[in-house]
Amino acid sequence: MISRSNPVSARRTAKFGPKQCAFTLIELLLVVAIVGIAAAVAIPRFADSLKGTKIKSAVRTVSMACRYARSFAVLHQQQMALIFYPDSGEVELASVGRQIGEEEREAFLAGRDARVVAGLVDVPAETNESEAPVEKQIETQIKRELPEGVKILAITVNEELVDMDREHWAYFDSNGMCDPLEILLADDDDRGAVIRVDPVTGKVRVELERNL
Repeated sequence: MISRSNPVSARRTAKFGPKQCAFTLIELLLVVAIVGIAAAVAIPRFADSLKGTKIKSAVRTVSMACRYARSFAVLHQQQMALIFYPDSGEVELASVGRQIGEEEREAFLAGRDARVVAGLVDVPAETNESEAPVEKQIETQIKRELPEGVKILAITVNEELVDMDREHWAYFDSNGMCDPLEILLADDDDRGAVIRVDPVTGKVRVELERNL
């Protein structure tokens, strides 16, 4: 079959070139409008989600420290202490072996940059000279800093607020029990979170607050 080309179409192609497809101005403006509307809706939500990342990261840090403290205490049958530093926004986990006194805590804090601080118990006068002093040891296991802009606002133990002008020690026993603990965190955007630790089961519960 012999095809015959249209002479008019051939002359037009030779003059103006091959036919090209393109968008009209109305179509381009419509696309730009749709993209603008989508951006106006998505950008505020995206920015809002970014603002909450710091408080969520801080919650994960504290929650994991609490869970790790209980697991370590049970696994190694050794008492653990979770130390909160409200002024610097740090959380430190240390193995203490047993309940320690104020003197040992102060000695540890004085040399906290050294990973291990050891002290000696005073030997009573009636003790035989052949008996050696008992050594106590506090050893740092992990130390974490909260994200910049997140602060420890309050710590509650047994429904009583602790002094926020100094560090606080929360103990986790080898039987899996711990001090009834509640920590309030907040960021610069007044977003907050309450972390509660059950004293019997050690379960960590978190409540996020949009505005404090």
